[in-house]
Amino acid sequence: MREFLAATVDTAQDLVLEDDGRPVLNVYRLRVPGAVGACTLPDDNIFGVPFDAVPHECVADGYWAQVPPLSAGDHTIRFAGGSASSGFSLDVTYEIVVRGR
Repeated sequence: MREFLAATVDTAQDLVLEDDGRPVLNVYRLRVPGAVGACTLPDDNIFGVPFDAVPHECVADGYWAQVPPLSAGDHTIRFAGGSASSGFSLDVTYEIVVRGR
């Protein structure tokens, strides 16, 4: 699984992380050592693992960032990117409302 993920993450391109339209520059590649949990995958999962109702060890490899605390009000967080090797791509936008204390 680690080799499969690394092959996909290694070819990541056009990575975007924006906080209210401003680029976030402190994005880091992180390969979490060891298993990070257990998961059961559906038949049509992207890894091609057949469903057998038996939990498999899950691993993590990807790009991560810590966004500074957001002030009260409306915010938009967007992240996007793709992988040349797998054809996987995403473009996700979160509309977040932070309420004052």
